[in-house]
Amino acid sequence: MARAQLGSVEIEWTETGEGDRPLVLLIAGMGAQLTMWPAELCETVAQAGYRVVCFDNRDVGLSSGFEHAAPAAALRAAFGGKAPLPIAYGVADMAADALGLMDALGASRAHLVGMSMGGVIAQRIAIDHPRRVVSFVQIASTTGEPHLPGADARIQAFFAGAGEEAPERSAAIERAMEFLRLLAAPAYARKDEELRAAATRDYDRNQHPEGALRQMVAVMTEPPRGAALANVTAPTLVIHGTEDLMVPLAGGEDTAARIPGARFERVEGMGHSVEPALAAHLARSIVAHLQAVDGASAAAR
Repeated sequence: MARAQLGSVEIEWTETGEGDRPLVLLIAGMGAQLTMWPAELCETVAQAGYRVVCFDNRDVGLSSGFEHAAPAAALRAAFGGKAPLPIAYGVADMAADALGLMDALGASRAHLVGMSMGGVIAQRIAIDHPRRVVSFVQIASTTGEPHLPGADARIQAFFAGAGEEAPERSAAIERAMEFLRLLAAPAYARKDEELRAAATRDYDRNQHPEGALRQMVAVMTEPPRGAALANVTAPTLVIHGTEDLMVPLAGGEDTAARIPGARFERVEGMGHSVEPALAAHLARSIVAHLQAVDGASAAAR
């Protein structure tokens, strides 16, 4: 583990692979710590000749929190419908964190792999900073266009309690397990003991319950990106599961349809999580994409 000081924000990151290899930056989803990326996936991509860097987005894990900007009381009031949404930062700020981390790592360009909110962050980078992006892989994300279907009712019911006081440790771990069950489709679901181990690991590593809400506000206030994605030049692979309750399949399909030349991979039975049982499959898809892009670039030189 290491920390990068990016102005007033500190970002916790870890790497797999040699530092002189092409950089693959894995950008996590809302409320997720860098631990969401299975070690098998990171190791497989690294063994293919890449430097794989995972990091905690601001406001989760061991990166800087923003309690001073939008404290718990303000968030509870907003999600209870009693106050406007308190915007502590936006997606563009999180994109700036990712770019700042690239600078700290000495990388002018990187392959971006974004999951869910991480996909939105990567989209923002690809739109606003095309020269920094070698290629883009989006997993379980969307364009944010208003005509697209929203989250399943079961997800909405879970978030209905988002403004409540944070529970104590054992209750928080149980609640995290409940959420992980919702995200993972039955075909790839982990056993209860595996879910408990993951939830306990993340709770004990560092718990930022309000941070996930501030990130949610950032995503909710990010404008739709459909039209802008037509200008993305990075070679793109869009991966989406058929059983995603958080971001329905249409979100990924819309992204792939709007980015010129994007390839769409539909994964049967996959939900809204990078489950360990899917690590090998996703790693193969990502490596094939990276190598095709790097091979085409080498041939053009």
